[in-house]
Amino acid sequence: MTWKILAILIWLAALWYCPPVNAGQVALRNGDRLTGTLRAADAKKLTLHSELLGEIEIPWTAVETLMTAQPVYVSLSDGRVLAGTVAGGAFSLEISTQTSGRVTVPVDQLQALRSAAAQAAYQAEQQRLEHPGLFEFWGGSANAGLSLTRGN
Repeated sequence: MTWKILAILIWLAALWYCPPVNAGQVALRNGDRLTGTLRAADAKKLTLHSELLGEIEIPWTAVETLMTAQPVYVSLSDGRVLAGTVAGGAFSLEISTQTSGRVTVPVDQLQALRSAAAQAAYQAEQQRLEHPGLFEFWGGSANAGLSLTRGN
């Protein structure tokens, strides 16, 4: 009886220890499949971080399908920012949001696609640009006003 309890405890510990997979998957037109964390994207290319390959920039024309397991932030050309998981292909993306449900947008309306960390960094930079500190963005030049000439 005790070995059964021990086996159950080991199984539960192993199950608790396994981290969830938060990877995105990109299927390319040539049949290749890449998995990793989706870092960023715009209307021309998307950037995927793979554990083995590092940062990979993929043009949208090479993408067959795209799926994310974790929520990403999608900025559209009309100013909207949608947060949710993304599935789609080279021509349109379907964003599953908690507030709006499923929203389908064409890729040419995509302004930026960012991970949660990249979105936080972008918002912090926008906040810094809109409300700079006292000693930020100062620039200038100095001139002594001397001019040495020779001539007639």
